[in-house]
Amino acid sequence: MYNGADHIGECIESVLRQTFADFELVLVDDASTDETVDIARSFGDERIRIIENPNRLGAEGNWNAALDHSRGEYVKVLSHDDIIYERCLERQVAVLDADPQLVWVAVRRNILDGESRILVRDRGLSGLSGRIQAPDVLRTVVRSGTNIFGEGAAVLLRRDAAIAVGGFDGRRSYVIDLDMWIRLLLTGPAYALDETLATFRVSTGQWSVSLARKQARQDREFIAELGADPANGISRFDSLAGWFRAGLNARLRRVFYWFVRRRRRL
Repeated sequence: MYNGADHIGECIESVLRQTFADFELVLVDDASTDETVDIARSFGDERIRIIENPNRLGAEGNWNAALDHSRGEYVKVLSHDDIIYERCLERQVAVLDADPQLVWVAVRRNILDGESRILVRDRGLSGLSGRIQAPDVLRTVVRSGTNIFGEGAAVLLRRDAAIAVGGFDGRRSYVIDLDMWIRLLLTGPAYALDETLATFRVSTGQWSVSLARKQARQDREFIAELGADPANGISRFDSLAGWFRAGLNARLRRVFYWFVRRRRRL
């Protein structure tokens, strides 16, 4: 959490409504200056633990703090404006329980605006379904030029596996989640659950050309890094296709952000 007073209540409520009830909700606040922590405290559920960072750690530090403070076998990293649907944990836990070799399971998600209206339905996974593993999936990721698995809300991962690969790496902040999913995928198979059980919110802070350009640059850097390792099985054509798709995705994001701004004004 960081200055998430507008949406943290909705996020917490979505977790507390889960049909799977055996969980802890660890709220790690990154030195918010608004009412975020007060709202979180108002719930009073015994499954909630609140950790307050004395100083801002940023995305990498805060996400790793959440990982360190968690005690469960599985972990889902939610941002303060995320929502998960009622059966999200139930369905994802069942997948990981059924196959101990899986390192994570991802679901599809809806894209929301600031008022929680659905802008785009059923995003993610690029047609993937069932058990997936490298290198075939790596080629799909590279060619897409983006994060096909989704953000933290879409993925449930094994805590010990995440710690074993060194936690979250924030060198490229816009691909911090995808970087983790790929590093885990290189250690074992994962699972694409073709159900829409989570959300991602397009917020006012994301409406900028600079974000789209930075994200495209970091996507391209990440693609180059994956392609540089022969063990990943990525061809020059794969890398070239991903490089062009990353640029196209950036242009489409700018159009999408313009549409959301215009819709909000209307």
